[in-house]
Amino acid sequence: MEGVVLQTYGHGNWPTILSGMMETLRGACDSGLVVINTTQCARGTVLPIYAVGRDLQQLGVVAGHDMTVEGALMKLSYILSKDEWSLSEKRAVCIALIIITHAHGTHTYTHTRLTALFPGLPG
Repeated sequence: MEGVVLQTYGHGNWPTILSGMMETLRGACDSGLVVINTTQCARGTVLPIYAVGRDLQQLGVVAGHDMTVEGALMKLSYILSKDEWSLSEKRAVCIALIIITHAHGTHTYTHTRLTALFPGLPG
C-alpha cells in the first residue's frame, strides 16, 4: 500500500478515544505512505483548525480541503504513479493539486501548467 484517503468528521477530526490510531498513522506516514484527509460530510472542508487536524498535519497527513473522496483518490493515483518523485515531492504536488482544485474547481492541469503555477515542483 502506498496511499490512503481518510474520511473523517467535519473539519478533519476523528475519534481520539481510539488509542494507538495516531501512532499507527505516524508509522505509516514515516514509512512513506501518502495520506489525504477528506470529510465524510456532504458539505465541509478539512482544515487543520482543531487539535486533531493539526496533529494529523504534523504527522504528514495532507488536508484535503473540500475535495471529494473520488477527487482525492484520482489525485492520489496520479501522484503515486510517479516513481521518480520522492515522498516529499509527492506530498508537495498533492498539496498543489488540492490548492488548485479548491481555488479553481476541478480542471485538467498539465504538468507544464502545474509547474508554471508552482515553480519548484518535480519534473
